[in-house]
Amino acid sequence: MAQTHIIRPDCPECGKAAIQKETFVATLPRKVDGVLKAVKQRFIILQCGHTISEEQAAAVSFDHIRSASGYELFKFQKEACVKTIKTNFRALLRLDQGLGKTIISSTLIRSYWKELTPILIICKASMTEQWLMEILEWSDGKLAQILETSRAKPENGFKAFIVSQNLMAPKYSKKQKKDVGGLPWLKEYPFKTIIYDEIQHVKNPDAARTKFVQDLVGNATYFMALSGTPIKNHVGEYFNVLNMIAPTVFRYRQEFYNHYVDYYNDDNGRMHIGGLKRNRYEQFREITQPFIIDYERDVVMPDLPKIFRQRRFFNLGGDESNAYAREMGSFLDAYDDLESSSGQEKFEKQGEVRASLMRMRQIVGLAKVEPTTEYVEEWLEQHDEEKDLLAFEGQEVKIRAKPKLVVFIHHINVGTVLEGNLNTLLAARGDQPCIRLMGGLSGEDSSAIEREFRENPKRRILIASTLAAGEGKNFQFCSDAVLMERQWNPPNEEQAETRFTRPGSTASQVNVLYPVAVGTVDEYLAELVEKKRTFLATTKNKWGDASESEIMKELMSRLSTEGRRRWRP
Repeated sequence: MAQTHIIRPDCPECGKAAIQKETFVATLPRKVDGVLKAVKQRFIILQCGHTISEEQAAAVSFDHIRSASGYELFKFQKEACVKTIKTNFRALLRLDQGLGKTIISSTLIRSYWKELTPILIICKASMTEQWLMEILEWSDGKLAQILETSRAKPENGFKAFIVSQNLMAPKYSKKQKKDVGGLPWLKEYPFKTIIYDEIQHVKNPDAARTKFVQDLVGNATYFMALSGTPIKNHVGEYFNVLNMIAPTVFRYRQEFYNHYVDYYNDDNGRMHIGGLKRNRYEQFREITQPFIIDYERDVVMPDLPKIFRQRRFFNLGGDESNAYAREMGSFLDAYDDLESSSGQEKFEKQGEVRASLMRMRQIVGLAKVEPTTEYVEEWLEQHDEEKDLLAFEGQEVKIRAKPKLVVFIHHINVGTVLEGNLNTLLAARGDQPCIRLMGGLSGEDSSAIEREFRENPKRRILIASTLAAGEGKNFQFCSDAVLMERQWNPPNEEQAETRFTRPGSTASQVNVLYPVAVGTVDEYLAELVEKKRTFLATTKNKWGDASESEIMKELMSRLSTEGRRRWRP
């Protein structure tokens, strides 16, 4: 195994290997800007007898934190922030999907902006926009720059940068006769904090990406690794992150394997890695407890609402962007004509505007296929264990199966394209193809599809029309859904959501993901709906019969203004 990039600090006093023996935190007097203050210091006593010290971050309260939209942190999210501070921002945040790893990180960025910057956030290419949106939402006006290509450079004024993990993979330079990173200047930039989202992708010790990231972390002061994958199931592959977080504890890979990991070498010398050694589990948990912050959905569920909505942002691709821009031009022309018309002509122009909106909606729906496929793949990986699912059809029925997911769509052709993608994914996992529930079916056929999805453990994914499945269906054996295509009328979406909170449901939370295409009718509709929903919750009112027409009117006005600015500069 190549280990040249493993972080192995030496004792600054004697030069021997810096291997941790014990740690403690003490408060000492120290002059700060000429004033004597009590400052916390963290001390690491090494096996050689010498001590390394570092200043410990001061604690703050997160009770006052509100997002730009007025949301508060959940109790467990506040706890996670406090625990991360105690690690001095060198931690693995291991939270189940949907529990807010990006929210917790953004809150820490907000509260410790001066201490943590400059910051580099590394994530999947499809998540760069999501990270930017979460920072804007939770970091009290702090800004971040997305570095999209290998030619990207940091712009003046930015102290936080978001980059795709694809740019962590070095490429060979013939001129320099060596491997250089996709963004080679990153190694020279004085980053103080590295945040890596979905750190399980940095698992191959010989991969160029792993070495590149290890070099970045080795030069930084703080490192926060995020993951939705339980460490106990992938412990062998997690040496890299453990070494980057706590190099004085996890210094040697082979020593780590020998001590903690169930593995064997086959006749060809290939290593097969299992989980933790049973007799080492408690010891491993004790030694990693200070810097692994672990929250499971089932444990924190009481803190969460019945319906937990998430949004995942993405940009339109080139072809989709061009198609959308052309349709936006048609919309703006029709909208201008509508504003200057009257009588019968005005009625006809209203029809043209709505037709253009429908076409934009369909373009966006097709653009959501790839990010939704990616999300479903992540979901399947993180929900791969069988459990007892309780359904209810006249009486409770216990089903032993892996969790199931419903994807709600609106357009038939969008569902068809999505179905092809997901069936390829499911076949590779040994599961049966998606099952579809569309409009126009007889009650008998519709019930048969619902029953097949509920009772067949190999049927993991249902693609359903929001309108067809929004009433009269019972999905209480599921706790996860994707509302892929938005409805003009929000109550139709909420009807679909309530299919899961039915008698017999054992879930404390239903997780509903809303993919959002940035800068499109999709994003503006999402903002309007959430604004209206917040108002109704505050005033304790409900959606009125005119909700669709009111939203459509406001949407067209917003789209006219934003469309000219973004798509017709």
